[in-house]
Parts: sequence; structure tokens; C-alpha cells
Amino acid sequence: MNRTTVLALLLLLCFAAPAHAQSAESNGAIGTILSVEGTATLTPEGGTAAPATINEQVHLDDLIVTGAQSRVFISFADDTQMTLSENTKLIVDKYLYNPDDDSHNHAHYAILSGAFNYISGLIAKKPNPDVGIETPVGSIGIRGTDLWGGSLDGSYGVYVNEGSVNVKNEGGQVQVDQGTGTSAKSRKDAPSPARQWADEQIKRIRDSVALQHRELVDQRRENIKQARAQLWEQKRAQIKAQVQQLLQQKHDAMKANIAFALQNGKAQAKEQIKNAAKQVAEQNHQEIMAIIQQAKGMKAQIQAAPDRQTRQALIQQRKQLFEQAKWRHDHFKETVHERMQPVIEQIHGTLRAAMQQMVAQMHAQMKQEMETAIEGMRADAKADVRNQMQQIVEQSKQDLQSQMQQVRAEAEQQVQQVEQEAAEREAQEKHEPEEQ
Repeated sequence: MNRTTVLALLLLLCFAAPAHAQSAESNGAIGTILSVEGTATLTPEGGTAAPATINEQVHLDDLIVTGAQSRVFISFADDTQMTLSENTKLIVDKYLYNPDDDSHNHAHYAILSGAFNYISGLIAKKPNPDVGIETPVGSIGIRGTDLWGGSLDGSYGVYVNEGSVNVKNEGGQVQVDQGTGTSAKSRKDAPSPARQWADEQIKRIRDSVALQHRELVDQRRENIKQARAQLWEQKRAQIKAQVQQLLQQKHDAMKANIAFALQNGKAQAKEQIKNAAKQVAEQNHQEIMAIIQQAKGMKAQIQAAPDRQTRQALIQQRKQLFEQAKWRHDHFKETVHERMQPVIEQIHGTLRAAMQQMVAQMHAQMKQEMETAIEGMRADAKADVRNQMQQIVEQSKQDLQSQMQQVRAEAEQQVQQVEQEAAEREAQEKHEPEEQ
């Protein structure tokens, strides 16, 4: 595994979130309440109800309830938008959003009562999204869409402003496309065929979820979204630079360790080859001396030969032994070299195997150390982004409140001006009959 491959794998680990994550943020938050008009409460799972406030974070299984003539706007981590009308109850019972790996992303919302407006975020915009909304009369299968749901004219209706949904209950199912709606009176009552709704009906459903200052909320949501994206882009660049620097340090250290180990290994191999060469040379010398001794020992055999022919054969054999010994002596280096080749190859093979094993172990150790370091960097980055986003969101809240106060002041001023003009007209109208 070369250094480029290691870097690519570690950078992938750097920006990938764990598959078993249960929420979009490290603290479990999946969304934020950006607007509360009127009254609303938020009840954590197993907790007690408390007034819902702007900037409050939403977690899995939180129960959000709006009061009479009230509205709540929630922005989720994947940029899904949910507006709750008056007397509405919402629970988010499933939600997983990983911006770097959408293979397991999913969301499921439960509307227990009331009306709502849902605008899809990134989770619902992938192919075959796992997103659904449970309503009092059935479930809604979501594909990138903008829809309204709520009670209308004695039934519970679903109207699609953009995209397409599938409405299903015990009585049947129907696909509802853009510009059409359906309705049902209960879970056992099949959804009606999708059809266009009257303009008056569309106006009523839109009014039911309309925010007084939607443009300010949208501007605030976009500012927060851009701020979060910029922060993460900065953090990714910082982490990438830190990873590259740390990887360079680890690589240099590993390179130095390998060079040191290789130097020691070569020295040991050289010593082993030297010792082996001594043994081979000694063995070759002993073999030459054994041949010479054998040739010398034939002298008595020659003298005791029974006839000339046998004697000549023994003399020839003895001569060959002396020639063999002389050849072995003259070709001593070549013989030793030939015998040393398999020994040298074995020693070098052992050295290569040992070095390969050491390099593999060092790569594995470096990868583990880098993963641990990157996980720490990611945790620090998340905490830093979360803290900075809290400050940004709080500042955004103050800006929104200031803008709304300005809008209210301008509205009050206009009302006062209208009242003053009306009073002047009334006074003038009284004065004119007196003159007549």
C-alpha cells in the first residue's frame, strides 16, 4: 500500500460519519425551531412539557404541540422544512442524516393531529428515499416534494404543491401528483382519487400554515445554512491539512524505521553469508583433503597389485584423484560461490519476508493511529462547529426579533396614521354640517 493510497483511505475516514449514527448532530439534535407564533410546547421523550422557543433544538421522539391560532416552523438538519398549524401535534420517531453517505439516510414523521406543510430536504431527494409521514387517516410516502396535510371539509386531506406522493391506508392507496389532492375520513376509508382542488380550498389550506413573517424566517434559515456550510468547509480544509501533515510525519518516521531495520537486517545477512561461506570453504577443503588422502592410500594397493594391468588401472585411478583434487583446488572460489548461491538466496528471502512483515505491521499501526487521531479531529470539529453555530443562531434570533420589532413598529405607525387620518376625516365631516 503506497502513501497516496493510505492518504486517500484516511481522508475518506476523515469525512465519513459512522453508519450506526442515530442523529444528525453529535448531541442528538435533528432540527431547530426557527419560528414560534403564538404558543407551543415541546415535550422530550419521558420528560415534561415546556414552552417551545426560537432556536430550541429538536430531538428524536420529541412531542411538539401548537396552541390555538399558533404556528411553529422547524428546519431539520437535511434542510427539510416543516410548518405546523394551530392545534397540531408532531413527533419525529425516525431520523438519520449523514451528508457524506446517504445510503442509510431516512426520516419518519408522525402528525397526530392538526395541519402541516412539509417541504422535502436532501433525505427525500435521493433515489428511492426512505421518508414517510404518518397522519390520522394513513401514511404518506414521500419523494422530493412540497405538500400540505390537514382537516378540510369533514375529511383529512393531502394536497401536493410540488412533486408526487403516495397516500396509503387500510382502505387502499392513491398517487397524488403536483397540483392535485386527496382526502379520507378514516384509516379504513380509501383515499379519494387525486383531483384538482378549488381555488378557495387551496387558499384555506395555505392560510392555515402561513407565517406572519415567512420571508424573515426564510432569510434566517438560508443564513444559518450558509454559515453552517462555510464552517464545515473550513473545518474540512483544516482537518485535511492536519491529516496530511500528520501523515507526512508518520510516513517520515516509518521510512526512518524501515531504513534502520533494513540496515541492521543487511548487516545480519552479511554476517550470516560470511559465516556460511566459511563453512562451505571449510567443507570444500575437507573434501579436497579427503580426495588426496584417498589417492595417497592407493599407493599400497598399487604395490600389491597381482599383475601389470591391474597396477596400471590403479595408477590411472590415482592420477585422476590427484587431478580432481588439483581441479577442486584451482577452482576453489567458483565451487564455493556455486554452493553459496542457494544459501544467499535463502538468507535474502528471509530478510525480504521479515521486512515485508514489518512494513505491513507498521502500516497497520499507522492506519490505526491515524484513525484515532482523525476521530479526535472530527469530534473537536463537531464541537467547535456546534458552539459557533449556537452563537450564529442566537445572533440570528436577535436579528430576527429586531426585524420583527421594526416591522411591528412600522405597522403600529401605519395604524396610528390611518387612525389619525380617520379621526381628521370624522372631525371634518362633523364640521361641514355645522357650517351649512
